[in-house]
Amino acid sequence: MPLYHGANTGKFTAHIGLCLVRDLDIARAYTRRDGVVYEVALDLGPLEVVSVDVSREDIDNNDWPGDTAEGCAAFAADGADVIRYIDMTESGTTHTTYRLVSARAVAAVSGATELVDAEEE
Repeated sequence: MPLYHGANTGKFTAHIGLCLVRDLDIARAYTRRDGVVYEVALDLGPLEVVSVDVSREDIDNNDWPGDTAEGCAAFAADGADVIRYIDMTESGTTHTTYRLVSARAVAAVSGATELVDAEEE
């Protein structure tokens, strides 16, 4: 199953902190008005994917796991390459997010393809 990244800019760069989703419509929600959706090639199989709980307080404070460089580094220091958690779009739609938290995860990204909507072609 593919992974997607919705970006506000037209350039994709894999990096620590990168968020990916499995649902194309969710990725589109993150592009806002003039953004771009990328299909990202990443094999999660060899990576250490760790599920992280998000509390109601974190949701209310818009405080998501790995939102800071320090947060990503702490997860990576504990052995995680990718963290998986229930996230929420600005409109309140919940979904699973996969966030890259280690250099190993970033190096595992083998490519990204910019997707074009049929009506834009």
